[in-house]
Amino acid sequence: MKAYIKTFLLGFSFWVVAAGSFACSIPVFRYALELWTVDPYTIYLMHDGEQAVEVDEADTFLNRYAERGALNTMRVNMTDPRVAEAIRRRGIVSEGLLPRIVAVLPKKHSEGSVVVMDEPLTTDTLNQLVDSPVRRELARRLISGESAVWLLLESGNRKKDDATEKQLRTQLDKLAMEVKLPELEPEDMRLLELRPDDLRIEFSILRFSREDPNEELLIRILLNSDPALNPASQEPVIFPIFGRGRKLASFSEGALSEDNITEATKFMTGSCSCEIKESNPGMDLLIPIDWDKYIDNLIGFDASMPPLTGYAQFIPLSTTEAENTPADVQESGTAAISTNPLLRNLLILGGALAVVLGVFSYIVLGKKKDESK
Repeated sequence: MKAYIKTFLLGFSFWVVAAGSFACSIPVFRYALELWTVDPYTIYLMHDGEQAVEVDEADTFLNRYAERGALNTMRVNMTDPRVAEAIRRRGIVSEGLLPRIVAVLPKKHSEGSVVVMDEPLTTDTLNQLVDSPVRRELARRLISGESAVWLLLESGNRKKDDATEKQLRTQLDKLAMEVKLPELEPEDMRLLELRPDDLRIEFSILRFSREDPNEELLIRILLNSDPALNPASQEPVIFPIFGRGRKLASFSEGALSEDNITEATKFMTGSCSCEIKESNPGMDLLIPIDWDKYIDNLIGFDASMPPLTGYAQFIPLSTTEAENTPADVQESGTAAISTNPLLRNLLILGGALAVVLGVFSYIVLGKKKDESK
């Protein structure tokens, strides 16, 4: 066999094997928890140019969470006409007293800027940005190994809310018995921090009031994450959450059907057919904890694990206290986890290049053969 034909066939075979054998057998909910990084929210710190101390302290506070990829901060001097106009062109109109903190949804999930927080810049508003009881409990459940947590945003009508919860719970109990986890391939087990035997199907419902002042930011994020939702509507809404706080979909009272619940459940518990996060549905909530650290450290812990230290306790805007608080950032987990997907992509790219080289060799050598005749 000619050398160039051998090269072509070898490259093509390598590419086929690489592309075909890398379909991931890890369930979506676990793959998302261990390997998908979160999409950052943009946080604007607006000031008048003379409020350097307040903005510096806020920036320092938020940088701890920015290092985890959960948010990006931008300092904005609103007394500069060009800067103020640029902000307005982004669809952000804030007329309140300065300094202010403005938060918008991740860019890839909205057209333009969707503002979910516009408040005076204070210690309280900074803490409300990065923490709330429901988000902390949601993170705790996901890290402990639950497949998905179904948030139930109450309408305020007790009868409606109870009926919605009963309908959802009945269906989830049924699915927990029927749905089976995919069989893990040996090569995929290396990607898991969790032991395969500890992987399980488990769902829970987390119910909270839309009148809860501690959850104002979370409610705004949820209701603005889906154009089909009406933020002013007073009806119960269901949000299935998986991975690192990723909202899969939104089901208002009329859309909460057995088929929709089943379809969402099967997606989250099925094999991760596409490992590229952006190709999958959903939107990340703002839960800026060090996910890698807690996933690594909580292997084998049960549901009664303690509060997430370093996330539940915050530092006031004080230089002294900030200096005495250890940095709660761990880079090693991310680096270790991202190695295997990178290797896969490089192998596939190498196979594709081998195919191109084979085709090129075939054409060039074929032309030389014709010229020699």
